[in-house]
Amino acid sequence: MEINLPIEEFLQQHKLCVFKARGDGHCLLYSWSKSTGLPVNNIKQQILAEYDVNSAMYQDAGVDRRELERFVADRNHMLNSVDAVLNVLCNAYRVTAFVVGEKYEYRQDGPVPVGNVMEVRRIRCNQGQSSGRVLLRKTAEHYDSLG
Repeated sequence: MEINLPIEEFLQQHKLCVFKARGDGHCLLYSWSKSTGLPVNNIKQQILAEYDVNSAMYQDAGVDRRELERFVADRNHMLNSVDAVLNVLCNAYRVTAFVVGEKYEYRQDGPVPVGNVMEVRRIRCNQGQSSGRVLLRKTAEHYDSLG
């Protein structure tokens, strides 16, 4: 969903604080950890455990376990399967994630902000009822936690 409102104004209106995550390839995991209070190592293990429990579904979606292992082990976030990590986390923890951020156009020379337009993405777990929510801010390719 797109909203014609600058992201900073949205955050102020809803009294949301940004909790910065390190930008070393695992920013999504650090942000998830800050939002849930779970240790990053547990989150890494849960990604692989969730994949194993529902491997047929993830394989059908083109998610490769070896790529997830590489991401978890060495922060290689440029692998195709890493795009599914947010969905895997939502399924593993039975939560709905809301990702808010400035809208970007992705061009050959990199992401370019659209300006005064924000995007909100909702990612639901696909297995039963969601038991909670996680709020994240995405800036280009970086994730931070919101609270």
